[in-house]
Amino acid sequence: MKDFILLEKEQRVIDILKPVLEKEFSVTVHVGSSEEELERLMAIPSTFSIVLARNLYETDDERIYFAQLAFNKIYDLKCEKPIVSFGSVDFNYNHLRSLTDRFRVNDLFIAIKDLLDLGTKRMEELKAPEFLPVPLSNFYLMTSCCCDVYIKIQKEGMDHYVKRIKMGDTFDKDVIQKYELMNLDSFFVRREDHDIFLNHLMSQSVDKVVKTKKIKDHIEVTTDSYGISQNLIDDLGVSDQLVNMSNVTIGSMMKNIEDTTFGELLRDLLKNQDSFSYKRSYLISLFAHQIIPHMEWGQSQKQLKANFEKIAFVSFFHDILLKDDELLKINSNEDLANANLPGFKVTLVKEHANKISTMVQQFPKAPAGADVIIRQHHGVINGVGFAEKPSSNISPMALVFVVIEDFVTRLLIQLETGKISAREIFDELEPKYQLSTYKKVVSLLKAVVRPKRK
Repeated sequence: MKDFILLEKEQRVIDILKPVLEKEFSVTVHVGSSEEELERLMAIPSTFSIVLARNLYETDDERIYFAQLAFNKIYDLKCEKPIVSFGSVDFNYNHLRSLTDRFRVNDLFIAIKDLLDLGTKRMEELKAPEFLPVPLSNFYLMTSCCCDVYIKIQKEGMDHYVKRIKMGDTFDKDVIQKYELMNLDSFFVRREDHDIFLNHLMSQSVDKVVKTKKIKDHIEVTTDSYGISQNLIDDLGVSDQLVNMSNVTIGSMMKNIEDTTFGELLRDLLKNQDSFSYKRSYLISLFAHQIIPHMEWGQSQKQLKANFEKIAFVSFFHDILLKDDELLKINSNEDLANANLPGFKVTLVKEHANKISTMVQQFPKAPAGADVIIRQHHGVINGVGFAEKPSSNISPMALVFVVIEDFVTRLLIQLETGKISAREIFDELEPKYQLSTYKKVVSLLKAVVRPKRK
């Protein structure tokens, strides 16, 4: 079956509908949150089978009649693609089903099945796709595969799967990246092979993380394992595979920070050209390791180790849902307003802290209080949006995290320009963080970056 188009701007609704629709109908659901995105998604009728559209999205600033716009586009295209509208509409169309504004998901399923003529037998076929997608980046740390691996091509409007890696073939990251240059983002494995493939993926990837010792190689390998963790949390949520992959990566990162001199590791991280996201998480942990002993959180080795583990866990997970590096550079409500993002990305940036905080509560043996720090890492208690100004109401460790993350983000943004000036960063941080505890963290950071000569 061809893909579904969902025209909706309310992120809460998108978060509910997209995964259940993809699971129920075994399709990819493409989300459009503006008239421009609608035009792009609906440009070629052969690429989608149905449009699911909010009748009216309305705020103080805008009104978007998604269902009407979708109908107009279908009329222009001279096709008869079905529409399900969320809310009543003012037009007639033979292939339309209108639901109430507060519809049940099951009512949406029934409307789709009716419009697409999906009987019980057809639904059983849809729910059991022969091939399942696997992100290419999941193969970065593998050297062989326990099953055949395919790419998907379209011919005459039909999906065809072509074998590209045979069971037992050897390969490396360079081979996988050649497929990325062909604008592919996923391989496919047969449904019956998927579970054993996941086990094979985990075995090889974890082994690579554990055995890689050289600093530069270690940074690249743990960067790749972070990307795999992002894919796992997207595809499976808090799963055994995610727990295993993230625990090994966090443990490896902590050991490298503890065993390597600060200056050496800082230089290698700043030279690394890979993921902005993981480099930032690594740097937050590196600077936190220098700061924690100077905070009044206990000085025993056991306490210091536990606090470092907590910060490392938080730095790994706090922004794991944000795959776009540009979203990671947003550090205030003003930044967000100026970013000119589509609605669903605005909501993702605003709500990711609360969302991932809730998810890590399911994580077995997560450091106590890590979820609170994640929720408050933008300076607000409820994990939604950004604090207008620094507040003393958040937890002490969240407060430290806020300052370190702000410093590291500014540092990496400077790095992209080719010129780093710690003085410029502190000239911006010092007037921003005037409360005493914040000022202490800024002063400690200055001492780390520019230690006094003895």
